[in-house]
Amino acid sequence: MWLHETHFKPIIVIQNMNILKSLFIYFVLVIIFLSVGGCYLMKPAKKMDAYKRYYSDNTSIPNKDAVKVTYLGVTSLLLDDGKTQLLVDCFFSRPSVFKVATSKVSTDTALVNTVLSQYKINRLKGIFISHSHYDHAFDAAYVAKKTNANLLGSQSTLSIGKGGGLSNNKMALFKDGWEQQFGDFNVSVIASRHSPATPLNDDLGKNITESLIQPAKVKKYVEGGSYDFLIKHKGYVIYIKASANYIPEKLKGLRADALFLAVGTLGKRDSVFMNNYYQETVAILKPKIVVPIHWDNFLQPLSDHLEMMPRVMDDTYKAFDLLIGKTRDDNFKFEILQGGKSIVLSK
Repeated sequence: MWLHETHFKPIIVIQNMNILKSLFIYFVLVIIFLSVGGCYLMKPAKKMDAYKRYYSDNTSIPNKDAVKVTYLGVTSLLLDDGKTQLLVDCFFSRPSVFKVATSKVSTDTALVNTVLSQYKINRLKGIFISHSHYDHAFDAAYVAKKTNANLLGSQSTLSIGKGGGLSNNKMALFKDGWEQQFGDFNVSVIASRHSPATPLNDDLGKNITESLIQPAKVKKYVEGGSYDFLIKHKGYVIYIKASANYIPEKLKGLRADALFLAVGTLGKRDSVFMNNYYQETVAILKPKIVVPIHWDNFLQPLSDHLEMMPRVMDDTYKAFDLLIGKTRDDNFKFEILQGGKSIVLSK
């Protein structure tokens, strides 16, 4: 009996070692699979330079009747007529995916100061926020305070402003149909809809009800209502749609010379939605020029060579291809602004 036991125990040890070895190999393979899959999903489905022929950049100084619009990533647009500057949305910090996923985040003040200096944002009068998600409103309170500009938005946007230390007299609550004049700019607010909800974006209709103080988790920046902006300047009309969705016939009767059109997550929608979106925006407004916005990967720093959203978030090229084809058929210009690049608009 004693001899039998001494021969049996080594066999058990060997079997256990084989099981552990198999489990270790399986664990390593799972990690490799997830890493490769994660890398694949976090890359864009197509490189932006595939659309290089549509890039535009006008570095000239606008004349007294023109407006220079500079794209600062996502839906952040700087409008400048040489006297007055306006911002639509305000997101320059662009924290990394690791920071967004693991920690509370704050405005990167040094980086934002660099952006303000680089793009000569020194005559800023108003910051209009389309909705209160962090990729639209994250830096708004700091920039408004730094530049002494007014912050204009929903109640949720004003909660962001209060959390950033803005006084009530530097903020204004807007709603559908509200208008405001800044210099030669007349801005009308038009109610809209956010792009359809996703598992990563399930807070539509929720509001920020208390002062939002940084550092904060990005999930605190809930939508708070979505809006478009119709901006008139000396007879020239600019329409800015910061979310890829629509209210049927909401824009009926309106016209625009230039349309800045959000395409974020549009490439993940079916062809019916995509075509309806075009019909409810471009086909109604009949702009001379269409410029896509909200196409870039905002988990990477602002640069002059932004890439599309990662494929886990969007198939941006599908939206580009649809817009290119339809605008060509309708005889509208289609141009893309890379990060920090500008277009000069005038009659």
